[in-house]
Parts: sequence; structure tokens; C-alpha cells
Amino acid sequence: MMHKTKKSSHSNSHLLIWVLAAIRILLVVIPQLGYIHPDEYFQSMEVLAGRIFDVDHSPPWEFETTHPIRGVAIPFFTTGLSYIFLRDINNLAMEYLSINVLTPYFLLIIPRLIMTLFSLVVDYCLVKICLNNNEKYSARLLVLGSSYIMIVYATRTFSNSIELILFALLLYFVCESLTFSNELKRKQVYINYRYEKSENIIERVKFHKLKLHLVSDNYTNCFAISTITVMGVFNRPTFMGFAVMPIFFWINRGVDGKNVSIIQFHSRIICLIFCSMPAIIFNVVIDSFYYGCLTWGEIGMLEISINNFVMTPFNFIQYNSNASNLEKHGLHPRFMHLLMNIPLLFNVLGILALYDIAKYIY
Repeated sequence: MMHKTKKSSHSNSHLLIWVLAAIRILLVVIPQLGYIHPDEYFQSMEVLAGRIFDVDHSPPWEFETTHPIRGVAIPFFTTGLSYIFLRDINNLAMEYLSINVLTPYFLLIIPRLIMTLFSLVVDYCLVKICLNNNEKYSARLLVLGSSYIMIVYATRTFSNSIELILFALLLYFVCESLTFSNELKRKQVYINYRYEKSENIIERVKFHKLKLHLVSDNYTNCFAISTITVMGVFNRPTFMGFAVMPIFFWINRGVDGKNVSIIQFHSRIICLIFCSMPAIIFNVVIDSFYYGCLTWGEIGMLEISINNFVMTPFNFIQYNSNASNLEKHGLHPRFMHLLMNIPLLFNVLGILALYDIAKYIY
């Protein structure tokens, strides 16, 4: 009887998870009459709609060609590609059916649907992290899926929503690396123990071969972690503040003075730097072309200098490090995030977290 009850509860949890995912999609499709923040449009939709549909638009100050502080690679691959698809579909619909699909509804909903599909990556990462750590994921997935952060914010075209998705992916790859390292360490300890306790040369040879066949964990997921971090920084430079701790744990995993030497520790840092280069070059080239600093004509004439390349995260930090620039857009009190935004975002969990932090400090 008890077994049937547990099985029924498990099935109900899974059904509720899928219902919540369907609600997330349904609420996007239903026409919405309001917005959360103007950035939902100004940092993606308006900028790319003007370029793709060749209409008059007013790019916000972050996208000014003189000193741009926003990367366009990620907005292009979310909002931009959805608009290109919609434009091409509209051309076909107008030619063969005389139907115009470039309506305000579709211009608003299609990018949000893309974001909603991407938001499911967060759910997937949570499931994989739980499975890697032998934890049950149903209750955790219910809390995530029913939170208004996922239902409302994650389905909108905010750069913060992309930041959430990239951070979830970063946590997944770091967690997978830690799990792999822990498993490898257990195997090493066991094989070394059996090797030392071997009673004859045949057993020693056997366990020595097993040691040689163990796969190194030194650079596990290095390229994925580097690429995600770079994409996150070009999306929002504040991403580095979130990424520091997971990356630290990835670099520091297995370091106990015996299994990982100081050379391996530093080699991981060097590997991260080298693996980040393709993503950095990719973003810099796309931004440079978009903002008109680099053209095919200049490439053809080999008239290229350092001034042809745009590094938007550097411009972002340079701009925001000047207090007078921030005053133009309004300064928030320092306690606003602590007392207002954390409880607003995380509700009771946020209040309990603040309580635990205060109790730990004092």
C-alpha cells in the first residue's frame, strides 16, 4: 500500500511538472497588455527589428555606435533569428496567400516563445545536477517550475533571462566535472589500495594497467565552461560576478596536496584562458561588424588595426565605473537589492537566506 502511494505521488509530481511547463508556454501565447520593464524591448526587439525589417527606429544609448556597451551576438541568435524567420515566412505568405503575418502579435510573441524554449534548459540542468548528486529532483523542479521567476521573467527577452540560462549551464558543467573528479578519485584510491595489497606480480600488473587506463580529469568540460563564461560576459559583464565561484570550484577540485599539484592547478587556469579565445574572437568580430567598425572592404584592402575592433564588456565597465554616467540613468540605494529585490524575487526563500547569512555573520 505504501509502495503504491509513493508511486502515485511520484506520478502526480511528474504530471504537475509538465502542466507547469505547459502553463509557461500558454501564458506567453495569450496576448499580454503590459510589460515588466522597457529593457525587454529596448535591449533586443527594437534594436534588431529596425535592422532586419529596415524600419526607422531609435536605438537606446547602450547601442550607440560611438561607444557601444552591449554585445549583439546573443540577441541576434534569439530575437534576431526569430525575426529573420518571421520576415521570410511573411514574404512567402504575402506572395502565395496574400496574408501579412508581420503583425504586432507575432513580433511580440515569437521572440518570447524562443526565450521560453530556452528557459526549459534551466529545468534540464536542474534535473541533471540532481541526478549527478544522487538527489531526487521532483520537489526541486516543482519549486523552480512554479516560481514566477521562470513563468514571468525567464519567458521575456531580458538579457538577465539569458544570464540565468547561461549560469544554469555553467553550474551543470561544473557539477558534472566535480562528480567525475570525485568518482575518479574513488577509483584511484581503490586501485592504489589493491595494488599495494597485491600478493603476486600478476595482480600488481593487472592493477597497474588499470591505473594507466584511468582518464585524466584535469581539463574536463574546460572548453564548455570557458565558452559559456565568455558568452555570459558579452551578454552582461555582471555575469562574471556569478561565474567566479563555480569556476573557482572547477579549478580547485581535487586539490588536497596529494592528488593535484600546483602545476596542474595553474594549467587549468591557462587552459580556461586559451579555450575562451574562440568565443572572445567570435563576439568581438560580430560586434565590430554590427557597429560598423569593421567592414569587408577594409578586410579586402588589409586596412585593419586595433581600432576596427569593439570590446563591449570593456566599454561597459569603463562607462559604469564613472558615477556621473550612472546618475544620468538614476542611482538605486545600496540596500535596495538586499531589502527589496531579494524578497521580491525569492519570497520566503530569500528572507530565510538573509536570516541565515545574518545569523552566520553575527
